[in-house]
Amino acid sequence: MKFVNVTKSVCLVLMIGLYGCVKETPSIKTNNMPKDPIFKEYWLGESKDYMYFKKGTWWVYKNMQNGKTDSVYVTLSKLDTSVVKGTESYSKHRTYTIEHANMVTKSTRFNKFYDWYSRQQNPDGTNIASNSTSWVRNKSAPGGHVQPCFHTPFTLNLRSDMPLLNNDTSLILFGKTYNNVKLFKLPQDRTYPDLLDEEPSNSNFYMYIYYAPGFGIIKYEEPPENKSIELVRSNIVQ
Repeated sequence: MKFVNVTKSVCLVLMIGLYGCVKETPSIKTNNMPKDPIFKEYWLGESKDYMYFKKGTWWVYKNMQNGKTDSVYVTLSKLDTSVVKGTESYSKHRTYTIEHANMVTKSTRFNKFYDWYSRQQNPDGTNIASNSTSWVRNKSAPGGHVQPCFHTPFTLNLRSDMPLLNNDTSLILFGKTYNNVKLFKLPQDRTYPDLLDEEPSNSNFYMYIYYAPGFGIIKYEEPPENKSIELVRSNIVQ
């Protein structure tokens, strides 16, 4: 009888010990198992050559349909780096070092502002963020909203909302040759420069935007309307 009691006691102790050693099984609902730390760095890279310019930069564009011009200049530019940690149970092991930029330009002719900024990677995303960069712009109200306008890597048709149609082309405007030009196709909306849409458009299709390194946007084009504005001259500070 004593032997049985001892056996039961030993079994009970073993069961308690084994139970205490059992680790939590991860599930879709909880997914809160401890994970090895993940450190990722996200730099703007060559996208800055196309998208980021400092105060002192200005561009003069010409509407090729009616001959009118507009001067656009940088009123604010900021480049910064942040360290961001995940806050959710599934992302607390993630630490991202993120370079981000913000730029504001102003149209002289129409006295309107345009915000340009890089989107930051989010460590609380469902998956680990990819090494890509996207930029958006917003025309100050009225008549503007946030619109994706540029992305890296330079992979053709990578994004359906702003497909890259040509990764490396050359363009001659007013006698100047621009190389390594990227051509993006974007939905048409009122976020675009007023110089292009000074005359109301009869269509609501799409537009092309041409970017050159060291110059930014060199041409806007609306093929359905046979309308475009082109860069006449510029002063660049990067």
